[in-house]
Amino acid sequence: MSWRICLILSVIFVLAGITGALMSRTGKAFRAFKPLYILFAAVFAACASIFYPIYLESFAGEFLGWAKAFLISLHSAIRLFIVDGEFDNVRNALSPEKGKLYIAYTFVAASLFVAAPVLTFSFVFSFLRRAGYYRRYLLGTKKDQYVFSELNEKSLALAEDLAGKDQDKLIIFTDVYQIDNEESFDLIARAEAIRAVCFRKDILEIDFTRHHKDGKKLYFFIMGGSRSENSTQALQLIKHYREMDCSRLFYFSDDENSDLLFSSVEKGKMKVKRVNMARVLIDRTLYESGEKLFTCAGEKEDGVRRILAVVVGLGRHGSSMLRALSWFCQMDGYELEIDAFDADKQAEDRLRFMCPDLLSNQYNGKKVPGEAVYTILVHSGVNVETGQFADEIARLKEADYVIVALGDDERNLRTAVNLRTLFARMGAHPRIQTIVYNSDEKESLQKVRNFESSSYDIEFFGDLRSTYCEDVIINSELEEKALALHCSWFGEQKRQQLREEILAETKGLPEAQIQKMVEERVERTFWDYEYNYRSSIAAAIHSSVCKKLGIHHQNLPNEQRSKQDQKRGAALEHVRWNAYMRSEGYVYSGNVGMKKADHMAKVHHNLVPGDALSQEDILKDLNIKSI
Repeated sequence: MSWRICLILSVIFVLAGITGALMSRTGKAFRAFKPLYILFAAVFAACASIFYPIYLESFAGEFLGWAKAFLISLHSAIRLFIVDGEFDNVRNALSPEKGKLYIAYTFVAASLFVAAPVLTFSFVFSFLRRAGYYRRYLLGTKKDQYVFSELNEKSLALAEDLAGKDQDKLIIFTDVYQIDNEESFDLIARAEAIRAVCFRKDILEIDFTRHHKDGKKLYFFIMGGSRSENSTQALQLIKHYREMDCSRLFYFSDDENSDLLFSSVEKGKMKVKRVNMARVLIDRTLYESGEKLFTCAGEKEDGVRRILAVVVGLGRHGSSMLRALSWFCQMDGYELEIDAFDADKQAEDRLRFMCPDLLSNQYNGKKVPGEAVYTILVHSGVNVETGQFADEIARLKEADYVIVALGDDERNLRTAVNLRTLFARMGAHPRIQTIVYNSDEKESLQKVRNFESSSYDIEFFGDLRSTYCEDVIINSELEEKALALHCSWFGEQKRQQLREEILAETKGLPEAQIQKMVEERVERTFWDYEYNYRSSIAAAIHSSVCKKLGIHHQNLPNEQRSKQDQKRGAALEHVRWNAYMRSEGYVYSGNVGMKKADHMAKVHHNLVPGDALSQEDILKDLNIKSI
């Protein structure tokens, strides 16, 4: 009877181990137990069960014979794991005359004799690999550390770009668990190819302070799939590392209100940046090639050039582009018309809720002196794969620029190709851009042609490799220009206030050090307040395209421009700012019975034509173009 019971127990232990190992890979609720350890324990218990009846018969009749049998069974199981077991002990202990029991027992035992050493080798290999990670981590004391909260396609794309540009970096992935699928194996293999350290522990469980020396950088990238976990990790990291020099935290979130998480948190010396990838992608596109919108614009009879833009899809990227175009295209001698399409019947209402004054009849489609000029028409409830969409495009007759952002590579490509066909029927050839996330697909699609070798002439952007890279996320040229603009806009009166605060906090500091602290605090207002950051980024993008186009000689320093050009440039800057603020959801304070700016209410008293501004505000617009 004991032979059958122990055989059944052995099988149960193995099946339970396999089930537990699989469950440990399915979610974080089971990750406290590593799959290899679960299998190791289960097979060990199964081996001990197989040996138990053998030694139970050997010690039959002796005092505490069952206990001796149990202990020797454990000893034999240990020998089995170090490839020192003898199968003859099992085969000779049970007579072949037992028939099916003999066959089943010896088969299970033979399987365990193979499984146990394999698990030992797997355990040793896993241990050596982890030891290699720790050795690499310990030897990376004098390297800049780039720590990622999770290993996924996006974090790996950024890490690969970092590793490719400079080998003197220590890249660390945390919360890494190898799931039994091809994607997981591929991610870990790619991480190991760039000599990254992969830790199973959560980013909050590792102390990075002990290995951060000699002024080396310590960067954290919160890029997980769980919003609540991301916010917890970000807040705890700020609290723990905020007094460390050269520390930065990048919090990836497309939630427009996620910056509220950090508004009241003491950040100390740490620079915290929320990365809204939808906005980053649109900003980068306009900054790098936005001048094409103006050079491709058609000309009207009165000499004003019209920019006819079509936005297909009003999700995160599409709505960001529509809002950005409203201020980016504010340029003397140009007018903007946008036709936006979305399958959601409430698309216009959603956009109106976000930006009430942008679509207000007071400004949208109106030509108010000293105000932004644009016309935005939202076609709600239009499916891009219906005849209704084709009819609406036909009514447009022409377009200069089209962006397709439907949230899926396949739909984006299909719709972009269909639009090229629809416009070709009308004899129009607008510039068409669409988002493709897959970097390999983007490369193969760059020169896509039909069977007659005619190019579709579609621009693809937004792929992971070109978007999640150091030049875009960390060392952005656009960000540097935005910071310079912010510092130039920060008036002397505010600087004096900061100086007085510093003098009240400290005594006897040299003037040069006080001045340095003032500028550091000015810079902090750029990083700590998203309102300042976003506004400065928009100003830098528009300033860049003005210089490329030579509008009012903006490509020259202020002192080399005529007073008339400076005045017209300041007026243009205010027009752009008005459109930008409305795209951010701000309304004129006078329309709601208020007299001054209130950023909680998103109202501003300067949302008026340029000639109604104070002299101080006019000077700000003049100075901002000096960068």
